[in-house]
Amino acid sequence: MIRKVIIAQIVGICLLVSALFTENLVQAADLGGDVGERITEIEITTNNNRRPSLLISSEIRRWIQIGTPRELATIISALNNTSDDLEFLKALRRLSPKSQYAHVNGTLRSSASFGNSLLSCGVYGGGLSDEGQCNWARVSGNQLTRDTNSTAPGLDKTGFGVSAGAQWRLADNWRLGIAGGYENTLSKQFDDLQALDEIKGDILSLGAVVKNRCGPLSGSLSLSGSYGWYDSQRYVGLVGVGDIAQSDQNVGSLSSRGRLSTLFGSNSFYLKPMIDLSATWLHLGSYSESGAGGANLHQNSASEWIFSATPALEIGGEIRGANGLLWRPYVRAGILIFDKDNLQVETRFIADPTGGSTAWDANFERVYGEIEAGVKILSEQGLNLKLSYEGRYGEQSRSHAGNLKLSVNF
Repeated sequence: MIRKVIIAQIVGICLLVSALFTENLVQAADLGGDVGERITEIEITTNNNRRPSLLISSEIRRWIQIGTPRELATIISALNNTSDDLEFLKALRRLSPKSQYAHVNGTLRSSASFGNSLLSCGVYGGGLSDEGQCNWARVSGNQLTRDTNSTAPGLDKTGFGVSAGAQWRLADNWRLGIAGGYENTLSKQFDDLQALDEIKGDILSLGAVVKNRCGPLSGSLSLSGSYGWYDSQRYVGLVGVGDIAQSDQNVGSLSSRGRLSTLFGSNSFYLKPMIDLSATWLHLGSYSESGAGGANLHQNSASEWIFSATPALEIGGEIRGANGLLWRPYVRAGILIFDKDNLQVETRFIADPTGGSTAWDANFERVYGEIEAGVKILSEQGLNLKLSYEGRYGEQSRSHAGNLKLSVNF
């Protein structure tokens, strides 16, 4: 008899919980009727650049169909209460994940620039391809901008960095160099209607390079790695949900680059064709947002190998100036070609009880034009200065960097 009573009580509790849960789901689904119709209307009547993220529109439709807990229902309620279609569209876009666009584009640019800093330790009075022994330090500032489009937000990223290193002679024409660097960054992403997020970051880099020269041919092989940690604030701005979704994010990279070049001409004027081949492993760490209720997102970690080739041509020469200084102006232009244009990541709403993730692409452009121009100033005392500009131009993005490098030969 007691056993039957206990079983009956358990069954009753289960039925009660099921009824309460079902009631919450129905209420959430009832809230979503207008939202589903408004999403469909926007997708039909607006062009690609003004459509909401497919991740968000598909998730909301799923919530409406199967019902959802109250924490997610507050999102649907807030969307229902937007004043007009424009505010509705802006709210949908603010629910989408964005930060990985900035991380992928920014890390690829920073990795290339740090790798470039390993490749110069000139010798006064020697040939243009001669490499000596030196200690060096560099300061740099950079800006990366990207236009907004139908698949990615716009980006405005600025950074300031310092790095230092040394190079030694191993034997004959063999050289070994090491370096370390730090960069502070600020990224702001936006679409054509509003600001979307702000990301502050710090990046540490370490690298080493081995070089050799045989006649007119020069070769180098470098290995570098970086680790960045970021404070992200994604603007949500929905009444009853939250204003800002905060998260701590991390990004790591490991890059290997080989360069082969040859020199034609003399010190007064030369042509130097070259090619760089690179392999970069990019890792985006997982993170979970807080502060925005049902709008908080969780992103799974993601990793990808990205390969690239950069054929280029450098033109320059040497001019003897006052006080015995040697001026070596140069211009280099090339084409950077990646083997892919995206890194796939998976994101889900933390409050979603099904735990299902939606895959989306953090993309970047596959082909860029690159230019570097500058002047190296060498003194007989072994104190050398290099001023340079680095530019990277894609169809929808541009990056600019200015560098000041001081080296002391020993």
